[in-house]
Amino acid sequence: MAAPPNSDYVVGLAALRNAGVTILGYVYTSYGSRNLTNVMADIDLYAQYYNVNGIFLDEMATGSNAVPYYGQIDDYVKSKPNLPVVVANPGTQCDEAYLARPATDTAVTFENGTGWSDYVPDTYVSRYPASRFAALLYNVPDAATMRSNLDLAVRRNFGYVYVTDKNLPNPWDGLPVYWSELISYLKAYRDLRITSLTITGASTAIEFSSISNHVFALESTSNLPTNQWTILSNNVAGTGGMIRLQDRSATNQPRQFYRIRLLP
Repeated sequence: MAAPPNSDYVVGLAALRNAGVTILGYVYTSYGSRNLTNVMADIDLYAQYYNVNGIFLDEMATGSNAVPYYGQIDDYVKSKPNLPVVVANPGTQCDEAYLARPATDTAVTFENGTGWSDYVPDTYVSRYPASRFAALLYNVPDAATMRSNLDLAVRRNFGYVYVTDKNLPNPWDGLPVYWSELISYLKAYRDLRITSLTITGASTAIEFSSISNHVFALESTSNLPTNQWTILSNNVAGTGGMIRLQDRSATNQPRQFYRIRLLP
């Protein structure tokens, strides 16, 4: 990138912005070898002319030796009042130091057309919020496989995922044939939550949204934060609509917290 956007970009960016899309400016880093001055010049252009929400750093290194390089970039992006987000793409697993410093808000730790079904995240992934991890899956042939891949992303603590049937040399040059199904399925996950608690005497009614053909557990605890949750209802079959369950076990507790958990 060497110039402000042309008129077509201005129109396209406005359409995305008006639709509520988070827009990131693309900056490549050559796996930590690109001159920082050139990287920062690209960031300056986005900050000044493009009205984006953050920066997408492509070709990110994976070893801890490059963390200072990406840390400088992250600091520089965050120094811009209008660029609060950094997403970095190593395309594979990276050293935890990138998350711990942090040198990025979100790391794309999987970008491939094969191998997702057998992928095993690094053990540190479970210690961070799902928003810190993203996956880019291509060569996914149909909507059914897309949905199963999204299920795996949720179980593996990935907060962001994109799936397409497109393939190399450029799987990102168009939308997948199942685009509408992808959006609907992602929305079902985003809408998955407890929607109401109703206390009647010694009983609490918990109502929550669900995804059809998925199994859930309803759990409770009297203290947060904790890893000790009590299963109230297990193997609850999702219907795609609202489910209402009763908890009669918390009568002597001054407070009670609930969560729904997607089961494998």
